[in-house]
Amino acid sequence: FIGALLTGFSDVQHTIDQVLVDSDTVVIRWHAEGTHDGEFQGYAPTGKRVTWTGINVFRIECGKIAEEWSEVDGLGRLRQLGVGAPARQG
Repeated sequence: FIGALLTGFSDVQHTIDQVLVDSDTVVIRWHAEGTHDGEFQGYAPTGKRVTWTGINVFRIECGKIAEEWSEVDGLGRLRQLGVGAPARQG
């Protein structure tokens, strides 16, 4: 996925907004932005600059990542590009 992201958004920048640590769990909330200047998920470049958010949760065991869960607003990113399903009204 990282390769596809870098192909579609060659100038992508990720910013960490918050880090929470509790026992063996680390939560990172972040946002990213980039210009859609290459093919991404089968969509031709639009030249649009978009932003999206995500959260990663890591479980640490013996100083290493044992498990990881991710949630990314991919639909919001596609909507900004004008290629995702339109937002539902009311």
